[in-house]
Amino acid sequence: MSTSGPFCILQGELFIGYQDSDLSPLSRTAHGITHIICVCLQSIPESVLRARYRCMRIPVEDSEAANMLPWFQDAVKFIDDAIQSGGTVLVHSDDGITLSRGASVVAAYLIYASRMNVTDALHTVRLVNHYTATRHVFFEQLLYYSVYLDRYQLHA
Repeated sequence: MSTSGPFCILQGELFIGYQDSDLSPLSRTAHGITHIICVCLQSIPESVLRARYRCMRIPVEDSEAANMLPWFQDAVKFIDDAIQSGGTVLVHSDDGITLSRGASVVAAYLIYASRMNVTDALHTVRLVNHYTATRHVFFEQLLYYSVYLDRYQLHA
């Protein structure tokens, strides 16, 4: 298994990455990236914005005090809209190889789109990058999100 990304989650539709090189023009072009979610505290790189990708930024830190829950629905909609329009999404975070926040966003999408439970969604991410480790607080937030989707029948 490679430790360099981006890692493909859904063939030709959804990727996850953590290295600056995953945001390089060469990588974006090679994978057909059209949409980018940056889960990071810093701004989206100017080179990405100039290239006119559709971008979303989730400014949440990677800590046990962080709250990803308010961002899940907007991120899921961003990913779903992109894929439905024929786009390809890169979820990029600066967590390092564990991809904690990025993995949480991707898992939220898998819970929504594929009706996976939280454990299976995170396992799917770990299949492409076995270093993935999600903080306990993000796991709990994904559980709340899953219950919310079930309660209001909001799955795809």
